[in-house]
Amino acid sequence: MSASLIRKPLEVELRYLQQNARTAIRDVYDAIIELVTNADDAYARAGRAGRIDIEIQRRRQGAPSLLRVCDHATGLSGADMDEKLARLGSRHHSGLAEGERVRGTNSRGAKDVMALGRVTFESIGPDQLYAVCTISPDGYFTRSHRPARPTAQQRRAMGIPRGSGTVVTIELESSVRIPQHATLARNLSRLVPLREILADPDREVRLCDVARGRFEPLRWQAPRGTERVKQRLTIRGYPGISAKLIIKRSHRPLEGQGKFRQGGILIRSRRAVHEATYFAPELEHDPHAACFFGTLRCEYIDDLWNELDERSERGQAPDPANPTLILDPLRQGGLLRDHPFVKALFQEALKLLRPLVEQERQLAESQRASIESDATRRRLSALERAATRFMEQFGEEADEEAEPGGGRVAGGFQRRGHTLYPPFAQIVVGHAQRFWFNVSQVRYPGLSEGTTVQVTCETDDVSIDRGYCPLEPHPARENTLRCTWQVRGRNVCLVTGITVRAGEITAAAPIEVLASEKDRFADLDSFCFHRKRYRVTPGVPRSIRLLAPSSIVSAPTVVRLSCADARVEFKGDRTLQLRPALGIAECRLRVIVPEPDVTVVVSAEIDGHTARTTLHSGPPEGEPIQIRLEDVDMKNQRSRWRGNVLEIAARHPSVRRYVGSKAAGFEGQEKPQFRVLLAEIVAYAVCERLLGRNVRANPDDYRDHDIEAYLAERDQLVTRFLPIAHENQLPDPG
Repeated sequence: MSASLIRKPLEVELRYLQQNARTAIRDVYDAIIELVTNADDAYARAGRAGRIDIEIQRRRQGAPSLLRVCDHATGLSGADMDEKLARLGSRHHSGLAEGERVRGTNSRGAKDVMALGRVTFESIGPDQLYAVCTISPDGYFTRSHRPARPTAQQRRAMGIPRGSGTVVTIELESSVRIPQHATLARNLSRLVPLREILADPDREVRLCDVARGRFEPLRWQAPRGTERVKQRLTIRGYPGISAKLIIKRSHRPLEGQGKFRQGGILIRSRRAVHEATYFAPELEHDPHAACFFGTLRCEYIDDLWNELDERSERGQAPDPANPTLILDPLRQGGLLRDHPFVKALFQEALKLLRPLVEQERQLAESQRASIESDATRRRLSALERAATRFMEQFGEEADEEAEPGGGRVAGGFQRRGHTLYPPFAQIVVGHAQRFWFNVSQVRYPGLSEGTTVQVTCETDDVSIDRGYCPLEPHPARENTLRCTWQVRGRNVCLVTGITVRAGEITAAAPIEVLASEKDRFADLDSFCFHRKRYRVTPGVPRSIRLLAPSSIVSAPTVVRLSCADARVEFKGDRTLQLRPALGIAECRLRVIVPEPDVTVVVSAEIDGHTARTTLHSGPPEGEPIQIRLEDVDMKNQRSRWRGNVLEIAARHPSVRRYVGSKAAGFEGQEKPQFRVLLAEIVAYAVCERLLGRNVRANPDDYRDHDIEAYLAERDQLVTRFLPIAHENQLPDPG
């Protein structure tokens, strides 16, 4: 009997749908966004103006609170409910696939709100019949009766006295928090995805507190500003495609973050608002970008979404110019940064936004005024030196940066008080690998110069040049001891290792012994960077490496490199060259990141394959910290970092109270209260900066940290540095 071929769609369990729903809908704001935009889409399809009501009914004593959204658009028939609400993922239910000016993409938003509780849909459809259905939190759709003419009581309960419309009611689970009415109204009026709806003269959106019986209109009030850019962008690599960019400058920094931000450039397609952004990670929190807002409108975003779907339905491979989804289907991430069109679009927008931000920076520089007295400057200079030493002593370096004999100590040193490096090694038979062990005398005062460290091999597949190593002072780090030795590979072995013992410390490093250099790449099965992340020194070329197995690259191949930050430079031959003896192709490049504290993702592409790595630019090693007290207002910030310069805002209310006014010559600088406050500000800023660097250097060590763990580690650093800062500012507290 010949084998029969079975071909059918994959079955999807409700558990998977529930998990996706909880990811897409995390709070009442996400639910309101979905339901209000669905109502707006209904009006848009009908070509009508209309009102949308958001009703909150808070209940106590165990009864679920209710969230209701009501519109007076064309409504849904019973058949519409069966077709649109009992199914997920259709691209034709929203109208986007047919070119309509709507937001919906996958016909899932109205169902995803089940993540917050039981959902009831009541509608009077175009046939003027009343239909009702429910979706339970466990993912079941129920339509209980045949559509019929609505009764007067049903119309009163829905708030639709005549015509058609839809009411969606969520019975919120007890764990779902509803903000207070005033907070909810304020935040809804700022929600980025609703911004255009709330500004549309054809839409009236109201928030109702049912218990108090009051309706409050919600409107988006755009900041007042001066137009700085109004230009149509041509998108490189996409002939005939353009986008319209408008950038305005507000007369004050705009507040808010994430989906409640007031600033940022609004990304729009035909009708949908996808996000508000400054196009580059380093600009998102740049205070000099915070005064800019505007819109970037590009209808081609919808076309790319549809084109990918259409090719998939026809069984065709994606177009290289549109290889992946352009939008986050869960609507949490906006435009997906890895898409080539998004990269090209953002690069063009940055060409116009970056110069504006730089002008703001230069204007702020010209208005700066140093207000430090000579005595304050002397104390700050000493504090700068102390902070620089502290950062060097307690800063982590990424494992890939550590080198024998250098000033760097491998990652994890400050948390454990010791480190064995490398933590894992591959050694070719007959070759040797250098290892070293570092230990902090502060953490382990019982260990001293000359203390013997014992090194043992787990098996005879490796050997060591000495089994007992005396600790000696580290040549570049204070209060640190170290010892080094070599491990040689003897026999091919999948897993062996060494163990190190020093006093109460026991550390181990696994080792794989390889037959040849080619075996280092035996597991290489994709095009990739040699490292997932690289730490770079600003302005200094850093070598990076691309690898591909010979099964992917069989001839010299040019690599296409891209980065959202146009300032990042690439130097060297961008060709993957064959290494037949190793069974791979390899490309070595140099990259330059111009500024400190910049984190960017670099993408490399060859036909059908993409590789990514992250670059983080720290300050040049050993660059001293500078501290400046300046007559500036940083709004909610008492201090901020610009490169390695810590700026302290004398106009912040908590600082101004002690330092005094400009008219009085900032006479409070010599008062002990101000000097103690200055020590506190510097200590927390330095320790938070240090913790941030340590996390970026070795993110795997912090993967399981929650906010309490981060704060605890920050406070450990503060406990070490704060007494130093206090002693600097107030040597004699009496």
